[in-house]
Order: sequence, then structure tokens, then C-alpha cells
Amino acid sequence: MQNEKRYSSPLCAGYWKEAGTSLRSVRILVVAALCAALSTLFNFFFMVPVGENLNIMFQFLPNAIMGMICGPWVAVLYGVATDFLDFMLHGWGFFPGYTLGSVLGAMIYALFLYRSRVTVLRLFLARLSVNVIVNILLGSLWSAILYGKAYYVYLSASVFKNLILLPLETLILVVVYRMLMVSLVQMGLIPEQPSRRVALV
Repeated sequence: MQNEKRYSSPLCAGYWKEAGTSLRSVRILVVAALCAALSTLFNFFFMVPVGENLNIMFQFLPNAIMGMICGPWVAVLYGVATDFLDFMLHGWGFFPGYTLGSVLGAMIYALFLYRSRVTVLRLFLARLSVNVIVNILLGSLWSAILYGKAYYVYLSASVFKNLILLPLETLILVVVYRMLMVSLVQMGLIPEQPSRRVALV
């Protein structure tokens, strides 16, 4: 059974120490491995078109669940592992920028959701941060480096795609979290939440 304590932010005393205990928990590492497999599976097979050249990908769901359960230290290993799996299975050339993006994305979810009172606002801010930092700012930079066009060309397209999908992605996160919340609490994977409903803030 995991520690039931919640923290208001990653700056609280004990947050990082408790997160470190996840690295020694076989149960938590198994959860991270399952989430990594799901992330890779979703990246291959689950894509829903919502507009012209606009598709919603679902690998952010296991990434967010992993961050909420496993914490930031495991998120580093998780990010490297998922990038390696994608590299091996897709056959794309290795690029360290994508590895960094994968690690940062996993860590952002952990920093917002691990041992916290999970709310709609937290889920929104977590997804917004991933979209802006990883997908828009860094993703556009990696594309400019790899493909040679000006940074702003990729940036403008990425801003439109990521911000227009943000409300739908947040809604999906809220629905999935609400479906899983009671089971995750009962299994001791996340702390007891004040309500079975997902609070707004």
C-alpha cells in the first residue's frame, strides 16, 4: 500500500523523498512498464481524425496515469523507455531531442499529479504545459533542426494544432481519471481523494 499523504506542490517537504521510494517498488515499476507498453501501442494504432490534418493521439493518457501514480523519478526512466520503444518499433533515426521531450512530458504530468489532489484545473494545466513546452516550443525546434525550415513555420502550425485540441484532450483526461479514480485509490496507487467527483479546482 502506497503512502496516503498528498502534497500541495512538488516544493513540499517530503515530496521528492517519497517519489524516490517508487524507484524501489516493484509494483510501481510494473505499473510504469504497463503504461509504457500502452503508450507505444496507442502511438501505433489509436488515432482519431477531428479535422483536416488534425488528429488526436491517445498516448498522453498512459503518460498522465504513469505520472500520477509513479512520480517524477520514475518518469525520467519512463520517458527514456518510451522513446526507445518508439525508436525501435518505428525504425526512425534516433534524435536526443525527442528523448528529452519524452522525459519532460512524463515529468510534467508527475509534477502536477503525483500525490496531489487531482482536479480539472490540474489536469488542464498539466496538459497545457506538455502542449506548450514539449509539443509547441521544443517540438518546433526539433523539426527545424531536422528538416531545415524556419522555426516559425513549424511553430505556427504547432500552436494551432495543440491549442485547438487542448479542450478535447483535457475532457478525455477528466473522463478517464474519473473512471479510474476509485479503483486506483482502492489499490493504494494514489492517495484518497476528497470526493469521487473530479473537483474543478
